[in-house]
Amino acid sequence: MKQEAFEKRHDNHWLEFDGVLDRIKARKASQAELADFPKNYRRVCKHLSLARDRRYSARLVDRLNLMVLKAHQVFYQPRGNTLGEIWRFIARDFPRAVRREARLFWLCTFLFYGPFIGMIAAIHVDPELIYTILPPEYVAYMEAMYEKAHENERTIGSDILMFGHYIRHNTGIGLSTFAGGLLAGIGSLFTLLFNGFFLGAVSGHMLNMEYAQNFTLFVCGHGSFELTAIVLSGVAGFRLGLALMAPGRLSRAQALKVAGRNALPIVYGMAGMLFIAAGIEAFWSPRIFPAPIKYGVAALLWTGVFAYLGLAGRSHEH
Repeated sequence: MKQEAFEKRHDNHWLEFDGVLDRIKARKASQAELADFPKNYRRVCKHLSLARDRRYSARLVDRLNLMVLKAHQVFYQPRGNTLGEIWRFIARDFPRAVRREARLFWLCTFLFYGPFIGMIAAIHVDPELIYTILPPEYVAYMEAMYEKAHENERTIGSDILMFGHYIRHNTGIGLSTFAGGLLAGIGSLFTLLFNGFFLGAVSGHMLNMEYAQNFTLFVCGHGSFELTAIVLSGVAGFRLGLALMAPGRLSRAQALKVAGRNALPIVYGMAGMLFIAAGIEAFWSPRIFPAPIKYGVAALLWTGVFAYLGLAGRSHEH
């Protein structure tokens, strides 16, 4: 479907949904509007996914993305953000929420890292395989980007610009994976597998190059936060998907609301990790330091991430 027809068909719904969001925020929404909100939220999320898949204009994608973010804030209605609450969330609530979803966490880890490692191994055996997965132009772009990646450092101005770019890019992946859960988990499954295959293909190819160390020195630091956050976005998405597929004795709307509350700490934590990853990627990854320092910092970051998720807040568990 062409974008013009797509907008014509759904524009009235978007305008009406935007108005409902404003009324909910002002506490003036009717009971019928509140009851229909989860269904309409899923519908707009689906429209956003379609707009991205069909490569509609950035204007339309940004409009729908803002609407989904606004709806997300209304739907989950986070409480106050005092320093004490923020600290409790970081030190206790977020890691505990991840551990409560341990089975989903390891499932999503397998779904992401399985294709990731598999593609690295496959391209190591058959380097030409990369050209059946990625366009030659993109492969050439990646090669040019990393061939001289550590010969000249970027300026602070460039770092700041890239920081903004990385935030937008990382957040897009995380939100797509999470929102995909509203499609009975299928969207989350697809996004995890796709990113695993894609990132594995790129990594496998770059590791075959003579300048492979340029690549590993750049990605080893921020990967701990970014890749873990992608897995966590899948966990949150699958939690929503399971609520829709198996609501139990609750209505699907009620089950979705309960699942959303349970997934909310993971979503916020995932967003924070993507923000940290963007900062590391923009300001640390391009810096020129001896390889042992870069790899040592990366090892500390990876260890710290998993120690934090596995151990933080355990003193509050009974």
